[in-house]
Amino acid sequence: MKSILAMSAALFLVAGCATTADDIPSLPDASAVADASDPEREVCRRVEQTGTRFHRTVCMSAEEWADQQAEAQEVTSRMQRETAPREECIFDASGC
Repeated sequence: MKSILAMSAALFLVAGCATTADDIPSLPDASAVADASDPEREVCRRVEQTGTRFHRTVCMSAEEWADQQAEAQEVTSRMQRETAPREECIFDASGC
């Protein structure tokens, strides 16, 4: 019984590794690829989701990705400025 189970497992492993040239995807032609400087080209990225191990794919134009990144940097900068301790405030018994 164990030998049959081991043999079937080995068969599945070997069969899973067998590939042919037809199984390998080919690269797109250079004419099919959008111009990298085109802000309207669609860019898809895998985005991590908090609370799960799964990713999701988000597709936006290159211009939208740049806008989102600039907005995230601005929010981060603003939060750091607003939460930074002020020099005139000395933490003592009275608080600040």
